[in-house]
Amino acid sequence: MLIIEGTYKTPTIHFDPEQGKLSITGRSIPEHPIKVYQPLIDAIEEYIKNPAPKTAVTIRLDYLNTHSIEVMMLILNLLAEAKDKSDITVYWQYEEEDEDMLFVGEDFQLHTDLKFVFQSFAEDEY
Repeated sequence: MLIIEGTYKTPTIHFDPEQGKLSITGRSIPEHPIKVYQPLIDAIEEYIKNPAPKTAVTIRLDYLNTHSIEVMMLILNLLAEAKDKSDITVYWQYEEEDEDMLFVGEDFQLHTDLKFVFQSFAEDEY
């Protein structure tokens, strides 16, 4: 189990490889996101060698900066390497009024070979 507590600039990350569950929540605006996400990247590199039969990835971010988008693409592409061994679904959750975050998720869907489910939520549910 990998748990990284979030800050104002970094997301909270929970990764349970045995259950095949990853959640990334909060905001991702660190100056050097690779430092924040490196433990997760390392864990995913190990996970994709022998993934759970189903993998659920929940991403609920209110904002990502450009560098975080690049790292998130790396994470999603790493996970996609296991799609022949695991049924992977990305649950992209966004505030219902935030079309920008919806578009970011749709862009990730276009550039990865993963199944996405888009889920909106009301502002007061965050």
